[in-house]
Amino acid sequence: MRMLDRTAAEWLMDISGLFVQSVAVPAAAIYLASVCRGTAPRYSGALHFSWAWAFLLNFVVVDYLYYWNHRLLHGPLWRWHAAHHTAKSMDVLITSRNTLWTPILIVYIWANAAFLYLLADPTPYLAAVAVSSLLDVWRHSGFGRFSNGVLITPADHSWHHGSGLPNENFGANFALWDRLHGTYRKGEAPKSLGLELEDSLWKKLVMP
Repeated sequence: MRMLDRTAAEWLMDISGLFVQSVAVPAAAIYLASVCRGTAPRYSGALHFSWAWAFLLNFVVVDYLYYWNHRLLHGPLWRWHAAHHTAKSMDVLITSRNTLWTPILIVYIWANAAFLYLLADPTPYLAAVAVSSLLDVWRHSGFGRFSNGVLITPADHSWHHGSGLPNENFGANFALWDRLHGTYRKGEAPKSLGLELEDSLWKKLVMP
């Protein structure tokens, strides 16, 4: 299986990134929300949104914020994100490949902490977080050789991981943001994936 065809360094990057993204980041968001409740209890649960609005707050609004956040990661913050683009094929394990500190530069941890603190009922918001996370795994899986112009599919996201300088399809959930801002590309998958970084494993993981 192509997914198993990894060097020891790549296994270390992907497994450590998976731990950070699936354990450390949610724990940090919960901790930050609890700190906010302790320091400013007056605003804890101040937002009384309906189920639908709380869901859309994450699934649409935070998704749009991420689009611009992702463009920053391909601009002045590129060195903190470049390791994500070293994968030569699309599979679920590269979903969380990144420099270990990169998540603190991504809007999710801060938005999720803020809305866990502010929402009276964060359950629908967290449901949207879960759906977005599943879409993230699917987007990197390579399963789904089609574009629909609505969601960012694995075919769309493969262009973002092309071996040229990735400068298209920055969206997470929706292709709408790329279509709106002129960064959307669809069609046959690129001939090759992944960028070459001369950095050591230490630099890729900790000190880009």
